[in-house]
Amino acid sequence: MLAYLSSSTGPNPDIWVQQIGGGKAIQITHEKQGASSPVFSPDGTQIAYQLYGGIYEVPALGGDSRLIASDGLSPQYTPDGSTIVLVRVVEGALRLFTIPRLGGTPVAIHPEMGLGRFDLYVISTTGEASRRVCQACGGPGGFSSNGTRVLTENFFGGGLDKISLVEVATGKVTDVLSDPQHQLWNPFFSGMTNGCRF
Repeated sequence: MLAYLSSSTGPNPDIWVQQIGGGKAIQITHEKQGASSPVFSPDGTQIAYQLYGGIYEVPALGGDSRLIASDGLSPQYTPDGSTIVLVRVVEGALRLFTIPRLGGTPVAIHPEMGLGRFDLYVISTTGEASRRVCQACGGPGGFSSNGTRVLTENFFGGGLDKISLVEVATGKVTDVLSDPQHQLWNPFFSGMTNGCRF
């Protein structure tokens, strides 16, 4: 299944899904202010997304959205799907937090560290030292289900936008998609196939 953002029904984008083999597209969200940063759960049954500075979750085939965190950006599921990693602004700096998928209190991960827009780090939730995977490789998109690869996005302000694939173990960067005319954003793996969504 492919998921994407489209503003075809209004001025702000909503989340849509469609079978890769064809068929009719299904509008998943109907948000007046627009949804952003969608990501599939590892089992492909849910989509977490950002709205009004909060994090929500909706069934991948449509249904009622559910608030997970009232303050957060850029949600990502952990590989087992039980937890969501999100970004919050704390004292003017971007910080990583985790929150149980079913809701709860966000917990800071390495609260002393800020996030760099173009350097990609792997930060352990078990207290191990963080490690820079690559430098100037783009903003993070989504991890593969086995955690070995991550998609990144690069915006060049009217130039060539691109989506790249980064090997977490080696830092090797491979450009997978570029477009000189359209903005590309929010890449992530679908969780059900080897494809990606953007």
